[in-house]
Amino acid sequence: MKKLFVIGLLAALFGALVPAAGADSGMLPGGTEISVEIASPVADDLVAADDLVITGEASIGMGAAAKDTSLVYILDVSGSTADSAGVDCDGDGIADTILACEKEAVSRVNASAALANSPILNSGLGVFNSRSSVLQYLTAPGDAIEAALGNVPSPRGGTDFGEGLSAANSILTAGPAGGEKIVVFLTDGVGSGSSALPAGTVVKAFAIGAATCSGALEAISDTCEVVDDLSKLDEVIGESIGATLDSLTYSVDGGPAQALPTTPSLPQAGPAVVEFEATVDELGFGSHEICVHATGTDAGGSGTIADCVTVEVMQTVVDCSDSVRRCMATGNDGEVSDATAIGSLGFTKTLGVRPAEAEVADCPPEDCFTGYDVMFGGTGEVAVVNLIVVASLEDSTPPEEAAVFMNGVEITEVCHMESTSPVPCVLITTTRTGQTQYFVRFAEDPGFHFK
Repeated sequence: MKKLFVIGLLAALFGALVPAAGADSGMLPGGTEISVEIASPVADDLVAADDLVITGEASIGMGAAAKDTSLVYILDVSGSTADSAGVDCDGDGIADTILACEKEAVSRVNASAALANSPILNSGLGVFNSRSSVLQYLTAPGDAIEAALGNVPSPRGGTDFGEGLSAANSILTAGPAGGEKIVVFLTDGVGSGSSALPAGTVVKAFAIGAATCSGALEAISDTCEVVDDLSKLDEVIGESIGATLDSLTYSVDGGPAQALPTTPSLPQAGPAVVEFEATVDELGFGSHEICVHATGTDAGGSGTIADCVTVEVMQTVVDCSDSVRRCMATGNDGEVSDATAIGSLGFTKTLGVRPAEAEVADCPPEDCFTGYDVMFGGTGEVAVVNLIVVASLEDSTPPEEAAVFMNGVEITEVCHMESTSPVPCVLITTTRTGQTQYFVRFAEDPGFHFK
């Protein structure tokens, strides 16, 4: 039966499959921007099987956010907030009261909320003790909230949690509220009482100073955090309502996720950028899709974004861009043949060679002899490329019965080794030692699509 020697020159690959709606950046449920980018390898790279390193970076909260979160501050102004916090919260070198630290913390969080990379759509401000009052209904974060902080009353009265929630409810129901609704509830004392809030509202309570997350405080909140150092109250609030880059993983060909080491290490509160690098375990010859997944969390919940690249794993890869002589890449099928691809002078692309079993798409349905894929990568010039394959006479097809195919098309034109013709052509000879030699010349040609 006629046997065929096949040289597979694969067609160009078109882009990377990116699970996250064809993009490498997007928004978390609460509107915070999250992104991940693979720097290397680049899409359609030719890479050696034992030399594949993934590098890149991921970020959270660095780009403009989709503003869809309403943030309401509720401050405890009971009599005990006149006590000293024991720390300087406003930077004037003098220890401040608990209420002064509450106001300073809200002021700093408000400034961050007004930035383009914050998902905060609008903010409101209320205060409570034995009663409550609204100082600012929902408005854009920034100046209006800062002005309202100047109207916070002096400490007096008791601590009624229900009054604080009532003020938050008045602010949120007056609208227009965003899709996500967060109440930052600050208190330094033991209280009681409750009040209804709009559906989906998340209450984040902060027990400040000597206060604890009492049963009553936990009953009205979704989360409760004790803050001993009031000089860091703004940081604690910011982390609670902000976004976090939680994890980075990579997968190959849709396989199991593997952790990616990052610098700095994860998790990281946003805005933040981390770099990643990992060596991928040895891959088999052929096309492989590598995806890096970034998972983050913001006020609206958790989300994942991915960036993917497709690479071609070759047995030998040579960058010919700086070559002043002929550039060569070699391969061996491990059985009966060796191949050397030689880029002529002027060939400045990346050159790769790998053994490849011939498939029906490569040649007629007769038995096919094991062949080689020769691929081009990069942005340089193609020029002329020679492929010389030497096969043992014992295991290979006699020259007169052999044929060479490229992208499923038989190369029928015969040429000589000294030929400079760019038209794909082939010469089959026998070496002095009795081995079969296949000499193929090809170049960039409208009839074939090279990488």
